Amino acid sequence: TNIPNELNKVTLYPNPANSVINIVVADTNNLPESYSIYNTLGQMVKNQNITNASDLSVDINSLSKGVYIIKVNHKNQSQTLRFIKQ
Repeated sequence: TNIPNELNKVTLYPNPANSVINIVVADTNNLPESYSIYNTLGQMVKNQNITNASDLSVDINSLSKGVYIIKVNHKNQSQTLRFIKQ
C-alpha cells in the first residue's frame, strides 16, 4: 500500500565520503526527480536532475572538505540529509 506523503525513505552512503556519495531509495521504480547540495553557508554547490538510477551516484570530488546538506526532491516533497566530505 502507498502511504501518502511518504518520501520513499532516502538514505546516503558512505558517510563520511571521499569522492562519491550514493543516494539510496527504497523503491527504485519511484526515483526522486532531482537533488541539490548546499554548503554550510546555504550556497548551492551542485544541482542535478535524476533521470535514471545511475544519477543516484553523486560525484563529490569537486567539493571542498566539510559538511554539506543534500536536498532530494520528490514530487512536491523534499528530504534533507547531511553528509561529510572528507
